Amino acid sequence: MPGAVALVHDRPVRIQLVHPMPPIPGSVPRWRAELGAIRDYAAGGKDRPTLIAGDFKASRDHAAFRRILAAGGLRDSAALGGAFLTPSWPADWARVGTQIDHVLVSDDFSVRSVRFLRLKHTDHRALLVELKLHSG
Repeated sequence: MPGAVALVHDRPVRIQLVHPMPPIPGSVPRWRAELGAIRDYAAGGKDRPTLIAGDFKASRDHAAFRRILAAGGLRDSAALGGAFLTPSWPADWARVGTQIDHVLVSDDFSVRSVRFLRLKHTDHRALLVELKLHSG
C-alpha cells in the first residue's frame, strides 16, 4: 500500500493509502494482519500530522478498525463532517450498505466538507474530503 511524507506549508504530513484484502472465508487472517499493519502505522505517527485513506474493508462495527483509530489518535473525517454512517459500499445499495471507505486524520486537521460521490465503473461511492491543516 503506497504511502509518502508530503510537505504541506513546510510541514511534513504522513500520508498512507490502504486497501487490505476483504474479510471473506479463507482471507480473514490476512485481513486482520493487514489491518494490524495499518494500526501499527497509525501508532507510529502520534507526534506528526497523519492522514490514512482508502477502502479499509471495515466499518466502526469492526474492532480492528476501532483499534486503528485508537492507536493513532485518529478521527474519521466523515463523522467530523456530519456524514457519520453514510454508506460507501455497495454503491448500488446505498440504503443498506456500510461505510468502509474512510479518510482518517490526526488532530492536526479539521474537516471543511465531506461528500460521497457516485462514480461510474465502481461498486464504491467515492469519499471527497476537504481538510485544513492547522499551523504547527
